[in-house]
Amino acid sequence: MWWDECPGCHKSNDSRCTGFWRQWEAFDCPDLDSIHNDGERHLPYLLLFPNSTRNKLAAWAGNQQPDGMLAEQILQTAPDTPAGRVMADATSMFIVYILELLRWAGDTTSLGLYYPTVRRAAEWQMNVSASLGVPTHLETTYDILQFPQHQLSTYASVFHITAMRAAAALATAAGEPADAATFGAAADRAAASLDALQWVPGNGTAAASFTETPHTYCVDDFVYAGSGLTPAECVGKCGGSCLEVFLSTDGAGDCYLCPAAPTHGNTSSYTLYARSGAVGGAWAAASDGCVEKQGCANQTGVFADALYGQVLAYSAGLGTVVSSPSKIASHLAAVLRANCYHVDGGDPDIQVGGHLSPGCDNAGVAILTGRARGATDWMSWEGAAPNQATLALRSGAQPPAEALENFRKSATSWSERINDQWNTAGIKDTDGYPTVTSHYGFHMVSWHVPLALSGQLADLSAKGNRSLTFAPAVDPPYSLPLMLPGVLGVLASAAEGEYRVSLTVGAVELDLLSVDGHPAPGGAVSLVAGGPAVAWQAV
Repeated sequence: MWWDECPGCHKSNDSRCTGFWRQWEAFDCPDLDSIHNDGERHLPYLLLFPNSTRNKLAAWAGNQQPDGMLAEQILQTAPDTPAGRVMADATSMFIVYILELLRWAGDTTSLGLYYPTVRRAAEWQMNVSASLGVPTHLETTYDILQFPQHQLSTYASVFHITAMRAAAALATAAGEPADAATFGAAADRAAASLDALQWVPGNGTAAASFTETPHTYCVDDFVYAGSGLTPAECVGKCGGSCLEVFLSTDGAGDCYLCPAAPTHGNTSSYTLYARSGAVGGAWAAASDGCVEKQGCANQTGVFADALYGQVLAYSAGLGTVVSSPSKIASHLAAVLRANCYHVDGGDPDIQVGGHLSPGCDNAGVAILTGRARGATDWMSWEGAAPNQATLALRSGAQPPAEALENFRKSATSWSERINDQWNTAGIKDTDGYPTVTSHYGFHMVSWHVPLALSGQLADLSAKGNRSLTFAPAVDPPYSLPLMLPGVLGVLASAAEGEYRVSLTVGAVELDLLSVDGHPAPGGAVSLVAGGPAVAWQAV
């Protein structure tokens, strides 16, 4: 919605912005401009209509809370009034927007307008991470998965690391070296905490810890395993394919083994113990009982989109913000082993019954495995498959054809099975058919994939040092998109060592243009739509 007038709305002080641009969360969800949802869908808007993002920055910054947190969303009934929950990917995402605009568009105006907001946002990020170095008990855009019930989630931790690296880069650009040092140190601490607390050692084997859920039991098909048992002894009865047990709370110590795909009930008479399902060689979906620099007592599950913050970091030119590309590769491989499954049997509409069978040919991957089944755990959320492709391409974890395979399966659910590429849901079942939301933006993280294919990195933040570089993941011949805010073009190569760059929309001034480390001759380059291409050969 683009309003000419909006009483009570935050008017942008950016002269490039007119009126008030606001967006619904989705066709079936009237929440206005939730920052984290915009963080999934924002690339086409920022690239094609950059002033739409600039316009909304005023609303988000205007709703910053006294502690520095940025409100999740604004009220539908009173636009630009703050509302929502305490999120891991809202305040952090605002910081990323400012860095993207600065580096991709040389937007020092937005940096000047909003650096005070960025500083307070980064300080809030550090405050909610004070105890362990990474945020605790924060909500995420994956709200149905209920990560706040756990002490930590890898998704929130990686988002925090990216936010602090971005804040440090913005502080440097703003001429605030003390801030840059503080934010960089917080990022260092967070990356170390992520590994110390949430990395599960090993090579794809299941972790042995169990999580405790009071007042819960398995309703049907359980097997009696004995009486007079302690929790540890009852859990010890759970071997082989057993994933869950429940134990009486009346002191009798009656122990029961649950079926492979249990239905749960609630009663004060029992406590459920579920195998964590975290696997070695990956970051756990969630962690509990954590002590800084020592570890976490319970590691839970394998989450297919745990590293979206790293995707954003790669595209923004921050590089690998987690400890190493090799751990990204290990984590992605573990996700494919643990989550490349589909649901057989049961009633998928109400998530009852059925079991996971190997193979994810229809929809990508199940979003979360390795815990007592939650409402959408065994469904495919649309952000996971394209983000895995981006991570594999940027980190070199897989060759392009393999990196794109699960993304292909997910995308073709809409183009070849549903035959509707417009009403993309946020979540689909593992049979490829939609389950939750309508006309949703989750799949729009796929805009990071072409950036990863071309290896595009841009930093236009400082005149005299404006660079646009490419490291294509594919061999020639190729024709790949060039995408910057208000600027579109093509990077082409007919043969090894031959490069041609041209624009179809906009103009850009560069001090360095290079492909595969081979710079265009002459140093400074001016590109304009309809103008001559820049062509050169590697020497």
